[in-house]
Amino acid sequence: FDIFKKMKSFYNKIVGADYDFGFSDKIIGLRPQIIHYPVGGGCFDWHQHKLNPQKVGLILNLSKPNIDYKSGSTTFKIDNNEVNIYNEHRQGSLALFKYDLVHKVTDVEKNQPLDFNKGRYSAIIPLM
Repeated sequence: FDIFKKMKSFYNKIVGADYDFGFSDKIIGLRPQIIHYPVGGGCFDWHQHKLNPQKVGLILNLSKPNIDYKSGSTTFKIDNNEVNIYNEHRQGSLALFKYDLVHKVTDVEKNQPLDFNKGRYSAIIPLM
């Protein structure tokens, strides 16, 4: 949970807010999440979010590329170009992006057997 506290503090500084964690549907707040994209095709198709009130998305890579997973990365659409951050988004790296930017997560080792014990893990704190 300490890493989420650090992410919350950083997020609040960059957006000029004072959001806390909101663990109730009645409270607007940051909702810590760990997302697992398993080997064998874990992915998330193209999507985008409303810009406000979140403003900025944070994705902390918790896994080691080329060790925990060999493929599968966040990819953004910028000016009709696909920008894949696999080579830059190492374990412990925090990706920041304008929250309404179109993005996806490409398949994690799509041609391998599905294995929920391996893959890519990401920490995020969406505002809900």
